[in-house]
Amino acid sequence: MASLGTLLVKSLELQVGDSWIQTRKWEIIQDPYSNWTLGADGGLRMKGRLVVLDVPQLKTELFDEAHRTRHTAHSGTTKMYKDLKRNFL
Repeated sequence: MASLGTLLVKSLELQVGDSWIQTRKWEIIQDPYSNWTLGADGGLRMKGRLVVLDVPQLKTELFDEAHRTRHTAHSGTTKMYKDLKRNFL
């Protein structure tokens, strides 16, 4: 499974070849709009979030990695501990 960083790079690379994205970037440069911005990495963002193209495999990999990462972080461990504490003092 790819890391989240690798998937973000892949998403940025896909933006380069997409005509809608390129048109939107040109429009932002010509007439900036508050919800759309260009990140320091050149990626198109809406309200600060990277725009991900509708590529099923990429979206699946992103969701899987985000889900896996969220459940291996401390918040999942804390929740498990609280559940155990509540049920098994």
